Amino acid sequence: MKKVLFPLIMLIISVFTTSCNPTYYKPTPYKFPGTKWVSADPDIYFIVEEYEARGATDYKPYIATRIRGEITVDGSSYDITLNTSHTGTVLIALTNTPTLGHYEADDIIRGTGYFSENEMRIAINRKFTKEGWIDPSIKQIIFIREDIEE
Repeated sequence: MKKVLFPLIMLIISVFTTSCNPTYYKPTPYKFPGTKWVSADPDIYFIVEEYEARGATDYKPYIATRIRGEITVDGSSYDITLNTSHTGTVLIALTNTPTLGHYEADDIIRGTGYFSENEMRIAINRKFTKEGWIDPSIKQIIFIREDIEE
């Protein structure tokens, strides 16, 4: 019995520890500073930029990456920020949100991200996406990567 139980337990442990696929290992836009990600429908673009930030505990400067862009709705443009979580959730929020991230009032689009080096797809989650920002018939948004010429 012990000869069978030990390999079975090891198999179960290995399945649970390797089944997680965090976005840390995926080619999210954060890994491509100096690029622009463009969606044709709806009219959204993001620019991935590096900036000097300060650590929360030691205040040493370091280079961080942020994704900022613009969405055009009914002829009006709004500044937005894109954030991804380790689970693959993608949040598009208005940039005047003081702390971006978890269920903020200015999150306008939320979905699940699927990433590759040249494309990002967001499967829209209607439950958490504010009405009026994108056409209800749009089920996913596809962004194509473009290099920014300096």
